Amino acid sequence: LGRDSITERGGGQVLGAVPKMANLPPSPSGGRMTQVEPGWGGRRELPASSAVVRESGVYIRKARSADLERCLSLDHSVVTEYAWRMEEQERERGITIAFQPVRLPRRVRLPYPRRGEDLAAGWKGCDLFLVAADGGRLWGYVAARELPGHGLVWVQDLVVDPDRRRQGIGGRLLREVASWAVDRGLERLVVEVQTRNDPGVRFCRALGLTFCGYHDRHWRTQDIALLFGLGLRGWA
Repeated sequence: LGRDSITERGGGQVLGAVPKMANLPPSPSGGRMTQVEPGWGGRRELPASSAVVRESGVYIRKARSADLERCLSLDHSVVTEYAWRMEEQERERGITIAFQPVRLPRRVRLPYPRRGEDLAAGWKGCDLFLVAADGGRLWGYVAARELPGHGLVWVQDLVVDPDRRRQGIGGRLLREVASWAVDRGLERLVVEVQTRNDPGVRFCRALGLTFCGYHDRHWRTQDIALLFGLGLRGWA
């Protein structure tokens, strides 16, 4: 179990019912407009705030070249009170690794692990780039890569403007990626999150993603990436 290798646990399958995607009508902009479904698999209701996003007119579409500068200008930082600390114990017959939430002395603003040219360069190799827009205003985006040899889609960037967080936009972007992945015959979705990004960790877990591994020194910042996965078999 090398610290520089990607490790996974349990195949990233989700406990309970697999989320189901409602049929999405085409949007006027040529993308796919999402609708708020009544529940994931008919068992867990989405947060009520998701309905507010639908009523506000925010829709999901493919990014255009003119959107890239606006994506770069979004505030990518998060404010957090916790970080996830890695604890490793190596014994003769095994290695145990655990991540525990640790309260920070004070609230801190966490910068995004990629910025500027590094961030834009990462988008060039993406297979899917979607934005959440409301008329001429852009509120968030998601960038993902297809890894067909592994049967998965890898979400490398998921950003929502601070003024529109906790309103369901991030979940809608992620569901669009999942639907796209299913259409391409992929079986799993993986999201990478900084260990210091506790709001990002809670976001993934609230949507039913489960911890499936980590990657040490994942970014140039040398931060560890926590990996959260979602099984897509049975997604409709």
